[in-house]
Amino acid sequence: MVYIILQVPADDPNEVKQHLSHLQVNLETFCELREQHDRVNDQEGGPTRDLVETRLVKDEEPTIEFDDSPSTEAGEQSLIYVTWETEVHPSMFGTVKKTDEG
Repeated sequence: MVYIILQVPADDPNEVKQHLSHLQVNLETFCELREQHDRVNDQEGGPTRDLVETRLVKDEEPTIEFDDSPSTEAGEQSLIYVTWETEVHPSMFGTVKKTDEG
């Protein structure tokens, strides 16, 4: 499960709802490439991650929460949190071992 959270300074949740129809949310999933040795000391500078999936988050209806906590100072806008809950393809989670052939 992945949560995408947008924090918006606003006083009116209805105003935020109006603008959500114009918003496009993309989810990019990366696979981090790790090797046995320390990549910090690697002088080759090869890629350290690979893009596995890119998709538009469009079918999930976001949750909208209004934060009107008293910690907000006078003159500051309140915060509204827009949260999307979506799935990541389970096959994205796995391990890949590098083997030395020689």
